[in-house]
Amino acid sequence: MDNQLSYLCDNQDNIVLLHYACTDVSKYPIMIPCIVLAEYNNRNTHVFSTLDGDEKTVLQEFYKYVERNPNRTYVGWNFKGVTYGPQILERRYKEIFGTKPPKINFVFDLDDVIEAEYGKLYVDHGDKGKMYNLFTLNDISTLDFLGGMKEAELCEKNDIRPVERSTDRKVRGMMNILDFLISRNLKTARTTIKHRKLRTIINNIEKSPIYRIGKIVAIIITIIGGYFILF
Repeated sequence: MDNQLSYLCDNQDNIVLLHYACTDVSKYPIMIPCIVLAEYNNRNTHVFSTLDGDEKTVLQEFYKYVERNPNRTYVGWNFKGVTYGPQILERRYKEIFGTKPPKINFVFDLDDVIEAEYGKLYVDHGDKGKMYNLFTLNDISTLDFLGGMKEAELCEKNDIRPVERSTDRKVRGMMNILDFLISRNLKTARTTIKHRKLRTIINNIEKSPIYRIGKIVAIIITIIGGYFILF
């Protein structure tokens, strides 16, 4: 898709933020004890966790949601390839149930969408990863946030509650990032202080009553002008 951000802007009512926690991806099998979804238009979240059942139940309930909502657009983080993409979920489902799961039709990787807008160096990776650093840069809470390796370690120990909280935090944070991205207010390492201040000034002007009145007046003048041209 040529412009992923434009597509997301035009399809906000169908967006679902998706993040899942799993055991070490370098080991087999990769088990999925927690999946969290957040519907972008209404902020509703859905948590599928082994705290409420077993891994089989987690995958069943997740794919029931997918089947009930065939036209959703799923947005994840590093949600691509065979390392951490939807293929991992599909493969685990087939391993457990012996059949293919319902297909996830529209998948976007938020990291790729941001890179397309701001370049590959939009934020430093550092020790804690790009997601954590982007949250921090944009004043988004990192309470309960765990790194991927720590999550995997806890998954293997079946210590799921902190994993569930971390996964939920990441989904909510991604929702905030998408808010900023769509409104063109996302702070990145490529966004200069001067640009941020200018964007803030423009946003404040656009929200002011005078600006709105001016737009209405301009529309009326355009209509009147068109009327005189016709007659």
